[in-house]
Amino acid sequence: MVTSPPIELTTYHGNCHCGAVHFIVRIPELSAHEVGSCNCSICTRNGYLMVYPSPENVEFTIGKENLAEYRFGSGASVHRFCKTCGSSV
Repeated sequence: MVTSPPIELTTYHGNCHCGAVHFIVRIPELSAHEVGSCNCSICTRNGYLMVYPSPENVEFTIGKENLAEYRFGSGASVHRFCKTCGSSV
């Protein structure tokens, strides 16, 4: 059995526009990571492109309590955004 070498993760730091929410995401280098687009009305209207890290690779370092969630339609997708500035995170 051939085993693949472990995938090296890169740490990216991000925040909402107003700075109330800060987070760290650990994913493979962006140039090697699949970027997706969603066809829901929110993502289409805003032109969002996304990466989908595993939940254990996302850490909110500041302001997790300042996040709001919005679900629509079937409720399968969760849109998280800052309660203060409205930026999607």
